[in-house]
Amino acid sequence: MATLPEQGGRSFRLGEALYEQKFALDIQVASSAAQLYQKALQDKAQAQRQMISNTAQLWPKYLPTTPVPEDSMHAVRLMVDHLSQSHVAPEQFVAEVRRQIPALAQFVEQQDLLTLDPDKPLVVRETPATCGGSPVPRSRLPDRLNRRPILTIT
Repeated sequence: MATLPEQGGRSFRLGEALYEQKFALDIQVASSAAQLYQKALQDKAQAQRQMISNTAQLWPKYLPTTPVPEDSMHAVRLMVDHLSQSHVAPEQFVAEVRRQIPALAQFVEQQDLLTLDPDKPLVVRETPATCGGSPVPRSRLPDRLNRRPILTIT
């Protein structure tokens, strides 16, 4: 069995200078890795502030008899857990989306978000298991080749 010389190899770690070069080539953005990391931390803090604000607004409606924990992130966790209890079972997901389509279409029209053609209603099509993963709705608007809008659950 061959052995490496004691002083012959270098550390596999890139170090900050080499990583910055690699990052610039891999990601191709105007920011450095450190700048992007700081931006991510700021975005995370903003998202957490928004979650705390939403939790404070929703608490009286969904958990009126439960005292609000002092730790705001614990309160967020409790709210998410409570709201998650009413999710539809995975095997009923597509059927539930189909049931909600008329209400969603009505909301879109009332809010004037899109113009929906009444002659071409939205269709929910289940993606085959071989192409799926976690359920994610996607929409495909009509075009010259595809005349019907399709909502795909993948």
